[in-house]
Amino acid sequence: MNGARSGVAVMALAVIGAGVSASPAQAETASCTPGVWTQQPANVLAAMGTGTLYADTIASPTLAWAVGDYFNSSTQAYGDVIERWTGGSSWSVVGTGDPNVNLYDVTSFGPSSAFAVGVGGANGDLPLVTEWNGSNWHRTLLPRVHNYDTLYTVSGSSSTNVWAAGDYFIDNVNYILLEHFNGTRWAQVSIPASLDPVADAVGVVALSPTDVWVIGATIGTDNVWHFENGTWSEGLAPVFGTLAGTSDTNIYGIHAYDLSSSLEHWNGSTWAQVGRTLAAFMPGLTLGSAGVWSAGQSNTSGLIAIARNGVLVKTPPVNGVVNGIATGSGIALAVGGGPSQPFGLESCD
Repeated sequence: MNGARSGVAVMALAVIGAGVSASPAQAETASCTPGVWTQQPANVLAAMGTGTLYADTIASPTLAWAVGDYFNSSTQAYGDVIERWTGGSSWSVVGTGDPNVNLYDVTSFGPSSAFAVGVGGANGDLPLVTEWNGSNWHRTLLPRVHNYDTLYTVSGSSSTNVWAAGDYFIDNVNYILLEHFNGTRWAQVSIPASLDPVADAVGVVALSPTDVWVIGATIGTDNVWHFENGTWSEGLAPVFGTLAGTSDTNIYGIHAYDLSSSLEHWNGSTWAQVGRTLAAFMPGLTLGSAGVWSAGQSNTSGLIAIARNGVLVKTPPVNGVVNGIATGSGIALAVGGGPSQPFGLESCD
């Protein structure tokens, strides 16, 4: 986690996952066993100490990325972790990690394009984007807005339309931070002050360059901001956490304030509960080929809870917490962290 911030609320912000839906043609090439989840090690480098993965994305049947951070208790050093999955049974660390960097979310657009977001800089308080170009990951620090600027979530309709959201602080009040990439450069986008963008942005769905949904969380209240054809609008939403969706009439979110942890759906006019996620703590969410996957930790049992369309699936006994889940190419991959090392869980979508 960012050394400048702590607490359960911030932990929930840091585990937002991203996924890429599968097509029938892609599913034929996936290597998985239907209904069976297998645990895969994702050990960090010895110099890193311990690590946690917060989010993942599937780029192809043989390429997935996961991001998070490490912490060395001996040296008190922390930094980012990027892990690569190539279709086998384990993950491998890419690079040695940048110090004072945390990565919280990642999304991809095929094997040659991916974007991860978080926070970095000398003091670990500047918004950061790192981009995969098919050969290397390249990190970029974005301009400071005010204090403790952090990006928590990222979504895009293509590699030339990517939106990242998070927050910044002024006088101990957090405001939504929103950045847009048009294929050439990143630029800050402001939600009108009249719409009161005072919140942590915990979820974003970019359907097109002119159609974007943002969820912002404050204590006891969650708002949704919708950008459509150059105009912003605001409304209340029973959602806390990541968003997933395919259109303005098909948006999903998680209400995870209590033990019920409901799955909520926007049909174009109203939000309605459509099931349970069973993961009330640190939930991840993604749309798969035949439904909605959620992942996190159950508040009732304290165990890993992965559900498809609100039905709990059986996973191996894992000592740790799942933070993110992604689908694509007929595969489902969940990632998280245990007492000392990160891990992945793989099954079929």
